[in-house]
Amino acid sequence: FGHRGVNEWELSADTWKINPTLAYDMIDRVRRQDDSMSPAIRSAQAMASRIAAEAELTAMVAGNDESAGMLAAGINSGQASYRMREAGKNAAVKLFHEPKLAFRELGRRMHERGSIADPMDIFMLLDSELDDFLADQSGWSATLAQRSVDFATLRELDPPYVVMHGQPIPPISEWPRKGVASGAAEPVGTAIKAVAGSPGKVTARTRIITDLSHADELEPGEILVCMTTDPSWVPLFMIASAVICEIGAPGSHAVIVSREIGVPCVVSLLGASHKLPTGTLVELDGSTGTVTVVESA
Repeated sequence: FGHRGVNEWELSADTWKINPTLAYDMIDRVRRQDDSMSPAIRSAQAMASRIAAEAELTAMVAGNDESAGMLAAGINSGQASYRMREAGKNAAVKLFHEPKLAFRELGRRMHERGSIADPMDIFMLLDSELDDFLADQSGWSATLAQRSVDFATLRELDPPYVVMHGQPIPPISEWPRKGVASGAAEPVGTAIKAVAGSPGKVTARTRIITDLSHADELEPGEILVCMTTDPSWVPLFMIASAVICEIGAPGSHAVIVSREIGVPCVVSLLGASHKLPTGTLVELDGSTGTVTVVESA
């Protein structure tokens, strides 16, 4: 699984093979969790709940062969399709890992020759420029270095989540910085409706994590609040008592993983990072998709 990592569709992003400390740091966080929160234990509990729910539904359609057949087909196809979807993505990410390694090596060699200021500047080339660069590296160093500076600046900004047809796109100067509150926190007693993802009720304090580079800030038992997730975030699910995602749907990655390991989860709670800043005590109900503010940060 060395091909997995953060921002998996970003060519320049680290993977567990390129930077093993990404995985080691996650393991270090997981080991601090209480044994009762073991993924194996929570997964077994979730499986028992699933089996009980299937039995209840099956009993409801007993005697109706058509409905019983449709229910069985739905359960089986649902389980199979989720597995195949994740397996398909894993295969695609593994394939995409090959050019990541190739470009890393190219950047190392070009830096060693003195053609670029930093090995990572190789990722600032446009596809249409690659052949010209390989033919003649002179004159590229300053341009690529400046692009790296611009890229680092832009990646700290939070672009608009939705741009409506016919409406002007907000200029970059108006984009807020990631992790910086762009709205008022919700007052005590406010109940925010999100989309139910994984069942369960938890009362705990929130922790905003906008990027896995800040994953070490999450303490065991806190509620993870993030924009969205991918497989590289899974170890954080084992530390958190619950998960809130600003983006997602009932079939999204965060929901699937949360159900698998028995962690309450709600998704599609836009603005969660400023409505529920780090340290806010909330009650999260993953069955109803409701998050209630109990105490301000």
